[in-house]
Amino acid sequence: MPAQSAYVTGYEHDVFVSYAHVDNKPLTGESTGWVDVLHNDLSTRLAQVIGRTHWGRIWIDHLRIDPTQPFPAEIETAVRRTATLLTVLSTGWQSSDWCNTELQLFTQACGGDGEVRGRIFVVRRDRIDPERQPTQLRKLNGFDFCREVDGERIPIALPPVRGSDDWDAYYAILWKLARRLRERMESLKAAAGIALVPAAVPVYVGESPAALHEQEAQVIGQLNQAQIRWRSGESQPAERPVIEIRLGGDDPSSPRLRWALPGEIDPGDATLYEQGPLILGPLTELLRAVEDWALRHGQAPAPALEAAEFVILGHPEDRALAEYLREQLTMPCELRCNLLLEEDPSWERIKTLDSLRGLLIVYGRGGADWTQAQIAACRGLSLSRRDLICAVLDEPGRDKPSLGHYPPRFHRLDAISGSAFARFVAALCPILAP
Repeated sequence: MPAQSAYVTGYEHDVFVSYAHVDNKPLTGESTGWVDVLHNDLSTRLAQVIGRTHWGRIWIDHLRIDPTQPFPAEIETAVRRTATLLTVLSTGWQSSDWCNTELQLFTQACGGDGEVRGRIFVVRRDRIDPERQPTQLRKLNGFDFCREVDGERIPIALPPVRGSDDWDAYYAILWKLARRLRERMESLKAAAGIALVPAAVPVYVGESPAALHEQEAQVIGQLNQAQIRWRSGESQPAERPVIEIRLGGDDPSSPRLRWALPGEIDPGDATLYEQGPLILGPLTELLRAVEDWALRHGQAPAPALEAAEFVILGHPEDRALAEYLREQLTMPCELRCNLLLEEDPSWERIKTLDSLRGLLIVYGRGGADWTQAQIAACRGLSLSRRDLICAVLDEPGRDKPSLGHYPPRFHRLDAISGSAFARFVAALCPILAP
């Protein structure tokens, strides 16, 4: 049976669990380690919040390799190909060179500190001084899987005893963690853009050689995850290890995309290219080619803005920052939050959101003129909706022009933390409460 595909298109794993092996040693009378219990229960909760038994893939190191040996290539590959990082923060994790290496590798794979925000989730197993934590973790709220006992923070006992204080605390925070992970994975799937293929454009998966049936199942799994509608089409099996996808119609001569893994064929063989374009590279390259072809031959619908209580408005290049903002705002308020990332936002669409109660404008890549235009439009909307709460995220930056004075009742946020951010959240949450 082929391996389960990742939920997030373009990655091999959805969650990488970074932990210290010392935190997973069972105590006397226990048969399962603390991290193993968390891993198993989180996988179950994710299946429940996603609504799918075989929902995706969590990578956890059970290699039991001697930590005095060089960092294993298998772990490095896994962490670089993972959508999110789950850090089990503890004294053991803090002391582990391997754990810190995993964090740095993940940060590099994401493109640096600015892009990694919102993709790291912290499980706090005990209390660690923020000043001792890596910079990527210091400002994260995290999820407390520990509790106060006689002035000390100790880990919640896992598995918890039914009916105990640990039982209630554990399953409440586990549910919240699963929901936040699902929301982040959904946003990463949307950011990949694969789901924009119009339903009107038929995609056919041709028959592949027997040697590639497992890869064919992976292709089909990724198409399903990307919400690309497909069905099987008549095709002659290829003699070489090539997977074929046809687009456009029932005619076997319809346009084809063909995919092969590098190293399995001779790229210099001209006959390989006679039947249609041949894509050599990761599976994501094939999926993006499917998307590009379909968008050229069909009308892609404009991304729908759901009934939202809160909207984060930003430039398309500020997506990583906007995603991180959404996570920080949904956690305390449990609000329905949407992103509108466009160079020329449609305020007519925003005005149709009857449930809209708050709007935050990101002053970033759009520049000062763009931001001031959005502030003026938001100000106009707030005159007719007196309960609308408006804010601007204006983080300090070198050579960043000042926006000048803000309109009355606007919240100016200079960071995604601190007193100004706390006042904004406090103002926002009460009006969203039922």
